[in-house]
Amino acid sequence: MASRCALILFTSLILNAGSPEVERAVEAGRSLSEGDATRLEGVLQSDPESLMARASLLGYYSTPRPAFARNNLVRHVGWVIEHHPESDLAGLGQIQAAANDPRDFDALKRLWLASADQFPNDSRVLENASKFLDPLDLADAVHLEKKALELRPTDRAMSGRLATLLVNALQSSDGTLAVEARENLATCSSAELCGVAGGLLGGLAVEYHPLAESLIARAKSMDPNFVVSMPLGMAANARRIRIGANVQESSIVRSVPPIYPPLAKQARIQGTVRMNAVIGKDGKVENLTLVSGHPLLVNPAMEAVRQWEYKPTLLNGEPVEVITTVEVSFSLSQQETGDTSPKQ
Repeated sequence: MASRCALILFTSLILNAGSPEVERAVEAGRSLSEGDATRLEGVLQSDPESLMARASLLGYYSTPRPAFARNNLVRHVGWVIEHHPESDLAGLGQIQAAANDPRDFDALKRLWLASADQFPNDSRVLENASKFLDPLDLADAVHLEKKALELRPTDRAMSGRLATLLVNALQSSDGTLAVEARENLATCSSAELCGVAGGLLGGLAVEYHPLAESLIARAKSMDPNFVVSMPLGMAANARRIRIGANVQESSIVRSVPPIYPPLAKQARIQGTVRMNAVIGKDGKVENLTLVSGHPLLVNPAMEAVRQWEYKPTLLNGEPVEVITTVEVSFSLSQQETGDTSPKQ
C-alpha cells in the first residue's frame, strides 16, 4: 500500500517539474519497488514527456541493482539529453552517475556535445553539458561553461563554477590544459570570477599563492567592496576539487606498497599503473578508475592504493573531496634491491 501511495504522489507531481520537485522525485525513486518502477515505465510509454516520472526512475535505476538497471539508467539519461537538455533534471547528479562506464560516458558525451551545438545560445544546455563532462573531460567542460557565462555574465553561481573548473584545470597533468587555464585566469574580466578563483587557489599549496594574491587584487580593483568568499551555489561545487599529483603526494600519511605478482616477475613484466583517484573528506581513497597499466599489474596496484590514507584537504576551513592522479611503479630492479616504494 505504501509503495502504491508513493507512486500516486510521483504521478501527481508530473506537471510541476521545478528543480526542488525534481530532486525530491529522484530521491524518492530510490525506494521504489520493482512493481512501481514497472508502472512508471508504463506512464512513459503513454507520455514520454513526464519528466517527474522519468526523474523517479533515474533515482530507482541509479541505486545498486542488477546489470540491466544500468542499461535502463543510460537509456533514460540519453532521452533526457536528447529531448530536454535544458531541464533541471538534465543537470542533476543522476545524469553524471550514468557515466561511470567509459563506454557509456563516450556515448552520452556525444549526445551532450550535439545538444550544445544545436542550442549554442541556451546557457542552461551549455551548463548542464559542462556539469556532465566535469571532471572526465575537463577541457570541454571549461569551454562550455565559458560559453554559458558569456550568455549570463552576471550569474554569480556560474562564475563560481567556472572559477572552480579553471582552478582544477590549472592543476591538471595535461600541460596544455593547465597553460590555457592559467591564461584564462590571468585575463578574467569579472570580480566574481577572479575573486573566487583566488580564494580557491589560496586554499591550495603555496606554489599557487602568488597567482591567488594576484587574482584577489584584480578582483578588488574591479570592485573595492568585493569580499573573497564562496558565492551562491559554490558550496555544492566545492565539495570536490582537483589537486595535481605532485601536490597531493605531500599529503600521504600512509602508503602501502604493492605486491609484485609472481607471474609478472617470471615474465619480466614491469611498468607503471596510472589511476584517477577520489580521496574522501576523511583522507581515505573512495574510488579508483584505471587510466593505463599492464593487466598483470593493475589489480595489485589498485589493491595497494585503496589502503592509502591522506591528510584531509581543507577549503575555507571545511574538508572537501579531492580528485587526483596516482601512479604505482613496478620495477624488477627495485624488487632485486628491496625497494618497492610506489610513486604518485
